[in-house]
Amino acid sequence: MDRSVNLSKLTDRAKMLGMLGFEKVVWEDPSWMFTAGPLTIMSVKRSGMPSIYFRHAPNIGAQDLKGDWATVAKTLFCLRAHRANQKLPNHQTFVAAISYISHCVGRERPLSRLMPEDLDAACRLISTHYKESTAYNLHKAINEFAAHCDANQLCNVRFEYKYSGLKRPANAGGLAQKRLDAPENLEQSTGDRIIDLEVFELIGSLYQNVPSNHKYRMYILMLVLLACVGRRFSEIATLPLQDIGTDSEGRRFLRYFLMKTSKGDNAHPVDKAWLPTDAVSIIEDVITELTDITKTARSTAQEMRIVGGPDLRWIEPYAVDHRFYIADLGKL
Repeated sequence: MDRSVNLSKLTDRAKMLGMLGFEKVVWEDPSWMFTAGPLTIMSVKRSGMPSIYFRHAPNIGAQDLKGDWATVAKTLFCLRAHRANQKLPNHQTFVAAISYISHCVGRERPLSRLMPEDLDAACRLISTHYKESTAYNLHKAINEFAAHCDANQLCNVRFEYKYSGLKRPANAGGLAQKRLDAPENLEQSTGDRIIDLEVFELIGSLYQNVPSNHKYRMYILMLVLLACVGRRFSEIATLPLQDIGTDSEGRRFLRYFLMKTSKGDNAHPVDKAWLPTDAVSIIEDVITELTDITKTARSTAQEMRIVGGPDLRWIEPYAVDHRFYIADLGKL
């Protein structure tokens, strides 16, 4: 059986998918930019245009993928994007894993002559270039790539591959459940991530003494929420406008956008942050004050959303032929 024919048929299938946001994609280009669809949904930590580069990872030269490797990377990327709801960083990790395999194989052998030893070599090289958690995700991607090769008969050998050194790190991401009476919760950590009591005292002092009209007052209020609620900065910074909620059992909570976990098609699901009883009164005051501080900014954002551009309401009092001079512009 001609493995190159199998890859060609798979590529033709990928090109026929016609996915949303791929309208400007040119197959031969080394980078693709997306205009719509789930691949354009970016986390708060990422900015810029949503795009993917089919090239080697930075640690191995960052050169464009060539030949079969570029073809298989683009083909499997399209099939993954069509099949599941992974976000762009997940696909970028998958392409990076393919680039390590390509690097270890070299230019002498095509994809069809890939061997299990090449996959092992790529995994070992990844372990020397990345921290444990990142390497773990890349190792999983190599396992997935081998499974795609098996399913579509792209190589001369069947892999049924799983990297022997694959080990889930203790700090790997994901939702975890732990009992409150678990023995490890009784251990007192002395790591450098534990905040000193003096820091909390300083935040409390700033909250009590910095006046409400101070230009940095909002940042102090955010620090208070970080101390009381214990969520990530991105989740505090994107809190929706709200009052503190109460459930059927009288427990108090704030709704927030869960930034690091995706559930189904909802890129940023709303979750509840349960509030410590002793902190509820403080958080109520902080939310009230933040609502007042952000009133103008929210009005501007609403107007921009309505008109689809900048908020130009400030110019309404001026006549169409009004002349603005340098001093006027400075005031504006």
